[in-house]
Amino acid sequence: MRQSEGSGRSRTGRIRRDKSAADSPAESLGGKRIIGLGRGHGPLHDTDMVAIHEAALAVLAKTGLGDASPIVVDLVVAAGGTFDARGRLLFTPNLVMA
Repeated sequence: MRQSEGSGRSRTGRIRRDKSAADSPAESLGGKRIIGLGRGHGPLHDTDMVAIHEAALAVLAKTGLGDASPIVVDLVVAAGGTFDARGRLLFTPNLVMA
């Protein structure tokens, strides 16, 4: 039985679980798929990706970045961003997409 350094805890439980899962992956899931539907490389639909992208643009435009260094503020403002009264650096969608 292996024990991790200093903790006194056995590591065999994880090893046993990993081996058990590798031996019978379909049986442990009742034959159900838990990852995607085989649509290419990712589990998200194109519409999901668009929604995430639009949400990220909204966060950058409305919440922006706090505690930006003065040089970053200067560079982003010169490129079209704004530095608001709350001290947050805001990025327009056009700036993000550039």
